[in-house]
Amino acid sequence: METYWVYKYRPAFVFYTSLFVKYGAMTIGPVILIKPKDRTAEVAEGLLRHELVHVKQFYDTWGLNGIRYLFSKNWRFKYELAAYREQLKYVPDAAEIFAWYLSTRYGLKVTIEEALALLRA
Repeated sequence: METYWVYKYRPAFVFYTSLFVKYGAMTIGPVILIKPKDRTAEVAEGLLRHELVHVKQFYDTWGLNGIRYLFSKNWRFKYELAAYREQLKYVPDAAEIFAWYLSTRYGLKVTIEEALALLRA
C-alpha cells in the first residue's frame, strides 16, 4: 500500500491488485486499486493522477460522487472528463484513446469526436 495526499491533508490509499479491477484502475472513495501490470513507468503516473482526481471528487462532494456517478450519466461524464484531462498531462499522445474510452466504456451517449473535442478544450 502507498499513501498519497490530496489537498495536502486528505489521504488516498493505493493498492496494487487485480481484484475487482476491470480495466487499469478504479477508485472507491479514498481507495485506489491499480492492476499490477499497469504499474509500468509509461502508464503509471498518468493513471495514478487520473485516479487521484476521483479521490478529490470524493472529498469535494463528501462522498456523494459515488451516488452521482452511478445514477447520473451527466455527472459520470463530468467526473471522467476531468480525470482524463489530468491524465493527458502525463500521456499527451493518448487523447484519441481516451476519447474512445469515454465513448465506449462508461455507458455515455458521446461520440469519439465529441469526447476528443472536449478533452482538448
